[in-house]
Amino acid sequence: MPKTLLKFGKLTNQQQQQKSAAQHSSEYNKLKAKMRGLSVVRRIEKVENDQQKKTKLNNKMCAKKR
Repeated sequence: MPKTLLKFGKLTNQQQQQKSAAQHSSEYNKLKAKMRGLSVVRRIEKVENDQQKKTKLNNKMCAKKR
């Protein structure tokens, strides 16, 4: 940043746009990461539920055989 702009503490229009774009992209990336994390958690829960259903079904089948 040029010293003249630094002295007054004001950014040019282009610098302001770059700064806001950087902020938006980081917020967007954080949001995307959060959504990815949620989808991973959902997938894990689904796998656990499927396994529980399988074991319950298996137990029922074994009980019928006895």
